[in-house]
Amino acid sequence: AGIDFATRQCDWVFLTGRTLDEYRQLVHEVHERAARYGRTVRPATMVYVIMAESDRRAQEIVDWVEAEVDKEAVNNFLFGRTRDPGSSFAQRYGADLGEQDEWSGIGREQFMRWAMGLSAWHIYGSYETAAEQMRALHDVGVESLLTCFFDPIRGLHQMEDDVIPLLRKMGLRR
Repeated sequence: AGIDFATRQCDWVFLTGRTLDEYRQLVHEVHERAARYGRTVRPATMVYVIMAESDRRAQEIVDWVEAEVDKEAVNNFLFGRTRDPGSSFAQRYGADLGEQDEWSGIGREQFMRWAMGLSAWHIYGSYETAAEQMRALHDVGVESLLTCFFDPIRGLHQMEDDVIPLLRKMGLRR
């Protein structure tokens, strides 16, 4: 229902995929539905970024942040979102959520996507790796990224000084 509304009423639609293939499918669906209404809609997504001078250093930061995740708070958030069985969250994850394991039944990767970025796509690594991951999203049709950072001030400086020049070389920024 949300995608249908967005393709009828909006110029942009924010998508959340679990894999690049899922993003590709969602982008295709958005373009196809918008075309039915004689419209063009641009796909966007939110990304949670942890980057550093090297992949190894970025992974050290990720490991530290993940070790500090408040699992009880994440579970309260996740289970609270399944109370409405008609919600897209409940439809996507509700049947899988449970207390059968430490990751609430959705697996470590999905649990951490919620714990660290509210299901945003994660971009972790060196500046070069971050730029390549941004290119991968572009290549499946995502036209805009809303970037969220663990350390917002540092992240903005890293984007300006280290990543945007790489994106320019890739032809993704002017």
